[in-house]
Amino acid sequence: MNTVSNFDPSGTLPKRVSQYSYVPPKNASLENHLAKHLKKITRIGAALSIEKDIHKLLEMIVDEAKSLTNADAGTLYILDKEKQTLQFQILQNDSMGVRLGGTSGVEITLPDVPLFDSRGKPNHANVSSYAALTGEIINIPDVYDA
Repeated sequence: MNTVSNFDPSGTLPKRVSQYSYVPPKNASLENHLAKHLKKITRIGAALSIEKDIHKLLEMIVDEAKSLTNADAGTLYILDKEKQTLQFQILQNDSMGVRLGGTSGVEITLPDVPLFDSRGKPNHANVSSYAALTGEIINIPDVYDA
């Protein structure tokens, strides 16, 4: 039977900082944009030790990750080791005006994403479970055109 370890279900996550696909917004210099994000990331780092509301902290992380990567949407999952699933915690989509979970007060009713199928085989059918199991960074430049 497959088991899931702490934050590394496959045991193969790279031992380096995650790489982001950086896309600077139009009319912004790379240096100014990176300086702005560095300040925000520093604020999140400080919030890790100060912020008592985990939902607010998770939202800050998703908001900044979206901003840093110039993404329209972002989802944060929490690993349920016992059930071997990914549970939706934060779901945001700016163009659709969607903010679920976290401090929004709107419950996410989507089902958990199983990491393994009923036969115990890795679930590579979902991008999120595939990434969690393989540790691969997946960049979909335009999910609306994929």
